[in-house]
Amino acid sequence: MEILLKLLDDICSGWGRTDHLPSMEAVAKMLVEEGPDRVCVETGRKIASALKEHRDLFLGHIETHYCPTGECTSLRAAPCQLACPASVDVPTYVALVGMGRYKEALEVLREDLPFPASLGRICVHPCEKACRRGEVDEPIAICQLKRVAFDKACEEGIEPPKPTDHRYKEKIAIIGSGPAGLSTAYFLAKKGYRPKVFESMPEPGGMLRWGIPEYRLPRKVLKMEIDYIEAMGVDILTNVAFGRDLTPQHLKKKDFKAVFLGIGAHRPMTLAIPGERDFSGVQDCLSFLYQASLGKAEVGKRVYIIGGGNAAVDCARTALRLDAEEVHLVYRRTKKEMPANAKEIQEAEQEGAILDLLLSPIRIHGQNGRVSGLECIRNGLSDPDATGRRRPIPLRGTEQILPADTVISAIGQEVDTSSLKGIEELELTENRLVIVNPATLETSMPGIFAGGDAVSGPATVVEAVASGKKAAASIHRYLRGRPFSEYDLMPVRRRRVPVMEISSQEKALSSRPKMHAMDLDERQGNFQEVEYGLTEKNAIQEAKRCLRCDICISCGRCVEVCGDLMGIEAIHLSYVEQNKTTETDFLRPSEYCVGCGSCAINCPTEAITIDENGGKRIIRMCGSEMSLHKLVSCASCGIPFITQKHLDYINERADIHSKTKYPRNLCPTCTRKVRAETLTLY
Repeated sequence: MEILLKLLDDICSGWGRTDHLPSMEAVAKMLVEEGPDRVCVETGRKIASALKEHRDLFLGHIETHYCPTGECTSLRAAPCQLACPASVDVPTYVALVGMGRYKEALEVLREDLPFPASLGRICVHPCEKACRRGEVDEPIAICQLKRVAFDKACEEGIEPPKPTDHRYKEKIAIIGSGPAGLSTAYFLAKKGYRPKVFESMPEPGGMLRWGIPEYRLPRKVLKMEIDYIEAMGVDILTNVAFGRDLTPQHLKKKDFKAVFLGIGAHRPMTLAIPGERDFSGVQDCLSFLYQASLGKAEVGKRVYIIGGGNAAVDCARTALRLDAEEVHLVYRRTKKEMPANAKEIQEAEQEGAILDLLLSPIRIHGQNGRVSGLECIRNGLSDPDATGRRRPIPLRGTEQILPADTVISAIGQEVDTSSLKGIEELELTENRLVIVNPATLETSMPGIFAGGDAVSGPATVVEAVASGKKAAASIHRYLRGRPFSEYDLMPVRRRRVPVMEISSQEKALSSRPKMHAMDLDERQGNFQEVEYGLTEKNAIQEAKRCLRCDICISCGRCVEVCGDLMGIEAIHLSYVEQNKTTETDFLRPSEYCVGCGSCAINCPTEAITIDENGGKRIIRMCGSEMSLHKLVSCASCGIPFITQKHLDYINERADIHSKTKYPRNLCPTCTRKVRAETLTLY
């Protein structure tokens, strides 16, 4: 029984290994067959049954160091990691960046991301919205630290990937080299396959290459990441269009055992207003950004971009770099409702873009075959609907014609399913999205999987990466004949990284560092990268603000024992449920803490530690110094055993009899000796 409990404890604490399971099975079998009593026999049966029925759950604890139920306190994932669609181990790489161990941080990132450098520049970072530090002051600059890890590792010299052992011979076809397709190929290569990617465009990258301007994502950075993927054993064939040069029948003849469809959403949605197709100078955002990436885009003096998303903002900032005199963003709601990243909107305005809000286009006018104006109507807004959004309501009599030389539509994209016409058995939604099993991403056709925008509709790059990661896991299980496991994609703690020892002042620093960027007057006509990234000093400083939620699970036991049991209230943490009404004060323990260590003793994850050295006691929370006290030595044996504050705290609450009976400072061991001697006298 003791052996069984030890093995279970290892698994629940994150120290389990795969060989723990056969050991547990053997012990359970022994209990059933040789148990000395009924309790042992029944326990053996229950353990054997649990191992059989929930083996994947046990393996999930062992392989991912994560408990999906949250009952194993040591194996709870941090909120930032749970919020990341790709389940990146944020606390680990942030800590490694803070320690200046950039190559190791990059290795952690590459466990879950094929594009750490790209996403370090253009990710919408949902992790930061979930960051507990945001409940205190400002979220950790998680995305920027991802870029620091890559850029600094490059400065130190990144080695090419180690040759992958291609132990599996099955041929896998990936259709599309966007973030979903390349991610699928990347994770399959990591597992030991040699997938082949087919791309219709002349260069790989999909929307990363053609849809994101170079001032945000330099092509040399993207090329480095694609080269890395190819070096892992991924073959990429360009200028091969699915449905034209490549058909499902052709793939079947060539003995491809699995196919992933990552065709993206590259068909622009139309405005559906008069004049849209009648004049030159009217174009869609994807065509405009594509031409800009080739250096062939042209705009007039007055440019109107219709839309409020990131693509619209990218078009505006691109047009400003093409020497347009006026660039307007026309959006039918208010600035508050614009779906684009707030920082990108701010950058666009600083560069000179004008926001024309509460306007809807109703007609495009032209002269001599070229656009001359955009007719719009002003809107009011309805009350919020069930989703919280307010519907624009056109106001009659407010029509106006805005003079324009160029009109760019950026109201969204949809999937172009023309390449899928040859696959009649493939089921699509009414909106022409590919229907898949949400758990496995397998389509209605066995062996054909799909992901990215083709399944979800236009989404973010990190969501496309996540779908590629899921598809690779499912394809692997499909080819190996294994059942799908819901624990394949659980968050994984990649390493157990020790905390950084920092001062409470460093932990209390409330604001994120500002990233250095190109001066505004230098940006016109310049497509070089605008943001320069954090300095090394600022990156380390920012990493120190991390609360290490992979270790501190915000259970509140420290707050309870310090406040309710000890009556000291030295710990105020607003991100802990019991402390919601207080403000977080990282400096407070240094003033109020008596050094008793009750918080550390009751911490279930050892997030709070006590270090005694040189006659001093230091109490730290996730590496941050909470308090430092000089220890009082025992008057009898001379061993330091208590802080003066703690001793004073005890004496203040002791009755008169206790105070006068033992006036000397005695440690517990010596006190027991004295009491024993006293008892023998009577």
